[in-house]
Amino acid sequence: MKSKQKKPKLDLTPYKNDIRNAINRTKKNGKEVSLTYCGDTLSDFAKGTAEATEVRGCSIYDKRERKNKVILDFHTHPVTKRGTWGVTPSGADVMGTMEESYRQKQKQVSCIASPKSKNIHCFIPKKVPDKKKISKYRKGINAKGYYGKPYHYSAPDIDSTRYKDATEFDLMVKNDFEHIWIKKRDFKSIQENTKSKTSDAMDAKRFGNVDSIKHIIPDLDRSQFCNRNIQGYNDPTNHEMANDCTKRLNSRLPQDIPFISGLAHRFRSRK
Repeated sequence: MKSKQKKPKLDLTPYKNDIRNAINRTKKNGKEVSLTYCGDTLSDFAKGTAEATEVRGCSIYDKRERKNKVILDFHTHPVTKRGTWGVTPSGADVMGTMEESYRQKQKQVSCIASPKSKNIHCFIPKKVPDKKKISKYRKGINAKGYYGKPYHYSAPDIDSTRYKDATEFDLMVKNDFEHIWIKKRDFKSIQENTKSKTSDAMDAKRFGNVDSIKHIIPDLDRSQFCNRNIQGYNDPTNHEMANDCTKRLNSRLPQDIPFISGLAHRFRSRK
């Protein structure tokens, strides 16, 4: 009988002041910020746009101090209707983490938070990727960019190669990463809190966001979206996450108003 693989431990408390400052900056200006750590202190940072930011390598100072490897990167996702869902990593986010892990020959730790999220979501490759794996990821991210939609791809008979590469990318993300969730309030890790994770992954704390996702994603695509992009990119073994996501999208009541959401939950539980 195989024993369950233990999730890696991660302590973000040495970086909490920088992380809080980055989140506050994003809250004020609605733009992404990235932090790079090559040791115990901040090595470099970058200011981005409302939709993206670069993640820089080690500073010249740290390189001369022989701190040549990034040990952690962190970036924010603004509360916006464009480009991102909560703390769910984009395809570019996971691609960057994989490429940095390959370049440095060690597993890269990447973390995301938003001004509205309760938690920080960190993801780490299960193992250092090889050249073949990186090639597959590059093909996949290019295919996903072609379709322009993270949750639905054209039928296989239209372009079977692109369809296969885009689908394979999502499957690799689901299988290749460990995920750690850490509370923003006290920087302690959480194990199971499906609703909190789903809310953060979908950016459900922002008024009207779940309802805006409903208009973007057709009803028959919602289950696939929740399984592939919400569960697969955030907590792959937690099937309750996909179920919770689907319930939120299929509910006829607004999901972002706590009072109404609470009444809906109580009503369903009585059935």
